[in-house]
Order: sequence, then structure tokens, then C-alpha cells
Amino acid sequence: MMLTYHTVNSDAYLPYGELLVDEHSSSEDLPYKFNGKQFDEETGLYYYGARYLNPMASIWYGVDPLAEKYVTTGGYAYTLDNPVRLIDLDGRRPKLYAETHGFGHTFITVGEGKNTIVYTYGRYMGGDKGKSSSGSSDPSGKGVLIRYTGKDALRYLKYELSDQGAQAYEIQDASDKKIQKYMDDVFSKGRLLTRAESVKYEKSPHEYGLPSNARVIDKYSLLSNNCTTKSVTAVQIGGTKLDFIEDRGTVPTPVYVPNPTQMKSKIYAPSDMSNYLNVLSKRPYSVVKNVTLQMNREINKLLK
Repeated sequence: MMLTYHTVNSDAYLPYGELLVDEHSSSEDLPYKFNGKQFDEETGLYYYGARYLNPMASIWYGVDPLAEKYVTTGGYAYTLDNPVRLIDLDGRRPKLYAETHGFGHTFITVGEGKNTIVYTYGRYMGGDKGKSSSGSSDPSGKGVLIRYTGKDALRYLKYELSDQGAQAYEIQDASDKKIQKYMDDVFSKGRLLTRAESVKYEKSPHEYGLPSNARVIDKYSLLSNNCTTKSVTAVQIGGTKLDFIEDRGTVPTPVYVPNPTQMKSKIYAPSDMSNYLNVLSKRPYSVVKNVTLQMNREINKLLK
């Protein structure tokens, strides 16, 4: 029988991570081995962030957080029992959503199915001049972070996907757990809405949730601290290698230039985010995957 194995740090592994050949004894001092995951010498398990993998038994220690989506495979199976073709980063992957309806919006989710958590940031109580943020060019306001869970999260996603035409992109090299920890920490440090702010919040077109879902966390700025920049920060803290810099072509010149200057800029607007993720999702071996169709099906099924 032919054995297929992975190599990391000159060691050779069986498909599920069991050590086959140790070419360098010094590799025992390295905590990160199979698939770049941390190996616990005492237990003989690999730490994947969401749970532990037993390479000898080829199973997870603890039920897969996505077990409900793969009922025919079992709750403890690693990579759908196909480790030669598939890897598992941590069992969960965050998603970025971008929509360009009106001024557009960018937000992020972690978790799966009924356990999805939505983090959406913006001027949910209007601009500083008391105008509605959706109909005003006022670039400032109170920066409000909203955290939706349960059915509120699912209903918000349905609104964004179905009514606003949002596109969902899975960021495959970012940690769900790290993003949730960061966003929950930002949310917990924000202040509760005052009574007057709660009344204004309930009149805003946010669609779902209560004032208790919202926290004022900072000062909103249309050009430097908005829904897109907040989402980018969260995903980068989650570990993605994406730079979120858009290539805008070359600088126009009146004469031919052998090596024209490339125009590049950081992404600040939802429309730029939408274009950026769409382009990346079409490239082979990209860490960005368009999962809009899957998310629409999943949300509609869960809300039935």
C-alpha cells in the first residue's frame, strides 16, 4: 500500500499527523509541527484553536463545531476523513460581507449556523449634526458597534444578503476564535447607550436587535474609521495575510514610461472591499472564498 505523507521541518508525517520519520532530533524542540499546529508533548495531541486532534486515533477530541453541517461524516472526523486533500485551520472560519447598496456596508461574522455572531459597526444613531446617517454627507458621528446573536443574527444576515445584495466571503487564513475574542473585548469596553440614544437607535434603519445589542466605542469617521476599516482590523488581528490594498492601475503620463508607477491604496469603502474580495476569490489557491450562495441557502433553511 502506498503511503502519502506531509513534510514539515524535515519530519515526515502520516496523513493524520502521526510522526513517520524524524530526520532531525532538534525538531523535538519545535512546538509547531504537522500543518504548522502546536504539538503538546504530554498528551500527544495537536492544538487547532477550536479543539485538539489525536493523530494516533485520527479523530478530534471534542465535537466538531460544524458537526451539524456534516451529519453523515460524524462529529469527530478530521477533514471529512480526507486529510490528503484537505486541511483544517481551526474548525471555524470568519466571513466578511460587503454590499454596495446606497453608501454600502461592510461587516463581519464568526461562528456557524445557529451559533453565528454578527459584528457590524457604523453611525447607527446618525451623524453629529443630528441627521440620518443613511441620507447625510455628514462624515462624523458616534461609532456604534452592534453584536447580534441567535435569530437576530440570522435575520440581519437575511436582510443583508437578500434585500441589500451583500456578498459573503470566507477568509480561510484567519482565526474565528481570535476575531471573536478581539471584537467581544472591544464591545465590552464600549459604553451603554443613554436613554436618549436608545430612542434614536430604535428609530434607525438597523432592522433588528435592541439597544442592549449596541455599544458606543469611539468616534466614527467616514474616511478613516468606518465599517470597512473596522472589519479589516478584526480580520488582520485574526491572522490573515491579506493586505487589503487595492491596485488602481498605473499613473497616467503624457509620454511612454518603461516602468510606470503603480497606484495602490488602502481599502476604506465598501465598494472597494467588494471589488477586492471578488477579484481575490476568483484566483486559484486564494484564501478568499465566495460563499454567498451557501450562506443564502443556510440562512433560509435556519429561518424556516
